[in-house]
This record gives sequence, C-alpha cells and structure tokens, in this order.
Amino acid sequence: MTKKLAVVISGAVSLGSYEAGVIYEVLEILAKHNETAEEDDRIEIDVITGASAGGMTACILAQQLLFSDEGFRKPYENSLFKAWVNEVDITDLLKFNEEYQDPQEKRQAQNRSIFNPKIIDRIAEKHLTNNIQSSASRHPAVGNELLVGIAMSNVSGFQYSVKPALGEPVEFNHFKDQFVCKIYRHENKKATLKELTLPEIDSSSSTKYEWQEFRDADWNELRDVGISSGAFPIAFPLKGLRREGQGKYLPRDSDNKPRSKIYGDQYLYTDGGVFENEPINMAYELVKQIDKGDSKNRYFLLIKPGVRQALDEPFLDKGENIISTGVAILNSIFQQAQFQDWALEGLKESRLLTITSTNDELLSDIFIAFSGFLDIKFRAYDYNIGRESAREKLGSFFRQGGKEFINFDPSLDLHSNHLPDIDWPLTSTKNDWESEKLKLQNAAKSRNQIEGFYQLLNEVELEKRRDIKDLILKRITNGIENVDLDNWINSVNHDIDTRNKEKLEREKNLLKKSRIIFNDFTRNKYGKPATKRSAKIFTEFIFNFISDWLDRNMVNIFLTDAQILMASIATFGIDQGKKVEGFSGVETLGFVNEVTSFQAGGNSAIGEIDACYVGETEREVVLAFRFTALPQNGLVELVRDWLNNFKRTLKRNDIYPGQGHWSVSRI
Repeated sequence: MTKKLAVVISGAVSLGSYEAGVIYEVLEILAKHNETAEEDDRIEIDVITGASAGGMTACILAQQLLFSDEGFRKPYENSLFKAWVNEVDITDLLKFNEEYQDPQEKRQAQNRSIFNPKIIDRIAEKHLTNNIQSSASRHPAVGNELLVGIAMSNVSGFQYSVKPALGEPVEFNHFKDQFVCKIYRHENKKATLKELTLPEIDSSSSTKYEWQEFRDADWNELRDVGISSGAFPIAFPLKGLRREGQGKYLPRDSDNKPRSKIYGDQYLYTDGGVFENEPINMAYELVKQIDKGDSKNRYFLLIKPGVRQALDEPFLDKGENIISTGVAILNSIFQQAQFQDWALEGLKESRLLTITSTNDELLSDIFIAFSGFLDIKFRAYDYNIGRESAREKLGSFFRQGGKEFINFDPSLDLHSNHLPDIDWPLTSTKNDWESEKLKLQNAAKSRNQIEGFYQLLNEVELEKRRDIKDLILKRITNGIENVDLDNWINSVNHDIDTRNKEKLEREKNLLKKSRIIFNDFTRNKYGKPATKRSAKIFTEFIFNFISDWLDRNMVNIFLTDAQILMASIATFGIDQGKKVEGFSGVETLGFVNEVTSFQAGGNSAIGEIDACYVGETEREVVLAFRFTALPQNGLVELVRDWLNNFKRTLKRNDIYPGQGHWSVSRI
C-alpha cells in the first residue's frame, strides 16, 4: 500500500528560505525514491498544513505540486526559491512610492504597517497563479488530490453562544481560525477546490464527526488566505477577508457578523502563527479521516527552523515576586495557546519526522527572524542549509532503521544517489558553496542578537546599507507627514492647560504619554505652548537623532574586536616613526595593507601626539594614538584639525584597552 506523508510547515518569517530549501530537497528525495520503488512502496504527499510564512509556502506548494512539476525539479529555479530567496528583500519592502499612485491610498498603507504589503501580493500572484498551463504535469511525490490546511488568527473574533435550559446565554469569542480545502487535479488538468468544514457537534446524533465539503473555493481565495496567515503583526497590515461558515463554523459566517463602518462584513486577520505556529494538530485531524484508523503507512513531517523546546519550570530555582509571577503567567498563557492535543495522543501508531535546524546554523533567525530580508546571500545560505538538513536528517533516519520509508541514503555521495549538487546560486562558478559557507557561518554561530546583527550588517554591501538607511528615514518622514499636525498641537496645548489647572498633580502618570513628552520639550525649550514651528523643530530633532543612530549602527559599523585590539597594541608600540613590528595575520583581520607608524604634533604647549597608522579595511582607515600629555579638550580639537584633510568623522572606541583608538570612516 502506498505510504502517505502529511507535511507541516511552521512559521518562520524570513526563515521561509530555510524551509524552502528543506522542501525542495525532500521533494527531490521522494521523487528519486518513487522512480525505482514498487507501486506499494511509493510515497505520496496527501496533506499539507502551514502557519505564518509556512502558510504562504503551503499555498504555493499545493499548486506547484499538482500543476508544475518541472519547476520543482530544479534547485535554484523553483517557485519557492524565487519567492523566498530572489524576490523578497528589505529594500523592496520599505518602498511605497512605486506601488501606490493614489496619495491617500499610499498614506493609509504607510499608517497600517512598516512594510509595503503590495510586494507580498505581487510575489504571491506570480507564484500562485490563476492561469494553470495546459502542459503542467504533476510532481512524482503527489497524487491527484491534496488536503491543505492554513492556520489563521482572526483578530476581529467571532462569537459562539450557548443557550442553556435555564438562564441567560453563555457567549464566547473565538480567535483561532483556519482554512481547510481539498484540491483535485482532474484528467483534463483542471483544478477543483472545495472548502471543508466540520459538522456541528451534537451528542445525540449518530453522524460521524468528519470533514465535509460545503462550498467551492478558488486560487484567489487560497492566495489571500496564505497572505493573511503570513501577515506578521506591525510589519504587515491586517488582512481583511470575507468568510463563509457552516456546521461547527457557522458562527464565523460573515452574514452573522456585525457590519463594520470601515471593513464591512470582512474579518481582519493577522499572523496565523499567533495561536498555532506548528499546525501538526490540524494535519493530525485531517489524516484521521483519510486513514480511517489504519495508520501503519502514515508519516508526518514537521519542517521548522529551530528546535521546539519546553520552558523550564519558572520557580525551580527562585521564589516568587511580582515580576517573576507576571512573567510566569504571560509565558503560561502563550505556551498554552501553542499547546497541541496531538502531543497527548502521541501519534502512537504513526511516525513523526522532524527536519529542524540547531541554534547556530542559520543567519536569518537574528532580529526576530527578519535579518534574512537584509541580503539575498543570507537567504541563499539558509536555503542551502535547509537542503543539507533534509539530506542529513533523512539519511540518519534511513541508517537508524527507516529503510521502510525511503530506499536510499540521501546523505551519501551524490553520484550514488543522483541528487542535484548543492551549489552557491549567486555565482556562475560551480562548487562555490563550501567556501561561501565558511565565510558566513561565524555570523550564524553568534547567539547574541545585537552582535549577530552587526556581523550580518558587516556582510551587506555599503551601498545597500546606505539605501536601507535612506528608506528607513523616508518611512519616518512619511509617518511624520501623515500626522494631522493641527489636531496634534491642539491636543498638546489642551494637555498643557489641563496640567496647569491640576497643578501638575498627575505629573508622573501623564509623562508616560508620548504627547506629554512633546509637551515638555516645547514648554521647556520655548516657555510657551506648542506651535507648528516648535513641532517642526521637535520632529527634526527626532529625525536627526535617528539618522545619526543609523549612521553609527548601520552604515558606519564599528571595527571588529580584533582590529581594535591590534590598534591598542600598536598604540604602545609606536617608536618615533619607525615601522611597528610583530603583527602577523594582518590580512585575516580584514586589513588591506601592513601596519606602519608615524609621529605627528610636537607642540611643546600640549605635548606630542604619537600616531600609528594601523591599516585600512574596506570601510575605514584605522589609527591609534598615544598622547604624551594629558588628554585636554584642546588636544582632541587638535587631533580633529590634524585629520581635517580626511573630511571624515572620528569614532572613539573607549571600551578597549589602550590610550586612544580612533577609526576614520572612508564613507
């Protein structure tokens, strides 16, 4: 009997690139297995579920498996690689001008989210199309039918009401939602999509509690559902959808929903991973109906970046206090929302396989998993790590007794299993992957989010970092321009009057409000209520502060510890203009030439300034200074004047040993 596989794809944000790599490799391994397997030994995917980024991937994957075999047989030309590696980048996500012709629509979009949602819409429309090619073939790892389940988070909520035999109705709000459909591939290569629902629970009825088809769906709806599941809060706007309901989900029907003045009968959806980031339970409920109690040929595959681990007991080593109790309660609420019933049932007669990454393998998991959007090479790296993970994990399963699942070890020499090479897709040269992997894996191993973020920024081209900074500032400017300044000023002035009348009795509470911060700024600086001029000065102050921060932390990245330490050592080795000896491995530290030294200054009034030209990186000239006189204010100005011809900004590194270390930006 053909073996059945249910694939579960977890939320991942930009780590969708890792999941895409895993999926490609798994599909190719299954295709190779099926080429030589007997009919009863074939493996077919019959269920796909996903949440968040995994939900978007699941929707694209469903169509591509049934109607675009050729694309998924090529490692760096398939739809998931294109969508998650080639086409989703921070510079596109931050741009709004090109996508919006109507100024009012543009302002509304900028007020709803950080990123431009039309970029995601465009990618989704490209890879989950309404026009299926007549020549489209089916992937060898799938049959003619797929069940697809997408985890959704309905922030509008829909109401369940229980009418008791006595007393008032008991009402609940339900926010955890889903979309389940069955997709058929007909002999004429046409598709039929049917949304599924569960019957209303009735303990007195003998009707089986099974999924039922209740309405026609289409690719447009599936695409919108996937986008809604991937709408990470704040980064992307809520997605409005009209829903139909029947049976258990009848209360969700938009006809039963109070009409909103703005959104009509649409529900608003956010990231599907909020309540069910790994929808194994959804897959489990779907396969129970397919298998009819016979699960000996059933397998589950969970694809997830990172390992799912339980939290430690919060009071294991410490007593309770107000803060620890609050944290424990918040954690328990979040963890309980993510708990899944299948863990209790144990999938006892089934087999659960997991392909996950360890904490030191991926680049895109930094900065709440958004760092992959910074550069295509981070996403390409994680995609290839996903391919390697799939080979290693399935190979390990084969060697440990899983020969009944696949008929070869995919982790062996590629020439023996005929799997495509893992190359570096960003160059035309073959077999560059291992060298690129060595360059980038140190950043992946950094578990400190801030340190890891700086390491990744160091890998981003200078011009692109400038573009990112400019786009961020443009988004801030647009946000400021979209503020109704007159209403804001009136509100601030009203607060000033109110505070005078109350004689500042509620000073401490009011200061928590951002408007009062603005109020204090204007009153302290000008001694009078806010005006458009003071508002403009305040916003310019905030803008310049952010711009300066971005310059220091994104564009002009600090030197590495090793480079600054070399500058420190050089400071104490300065010898009246002679070459500083004893430095080895200069090239490995990122310097482009040898270390030298020279003496400058000599003014007896302030002493001498001994300076060592340590070297140049791609972005900076590194200098080390040893002051023979106490560092007075005038001395610093002299150094600045002495370096004036560089026309650059000095950056002081006070936290490292040595008497003075400066780097002069070449930007």
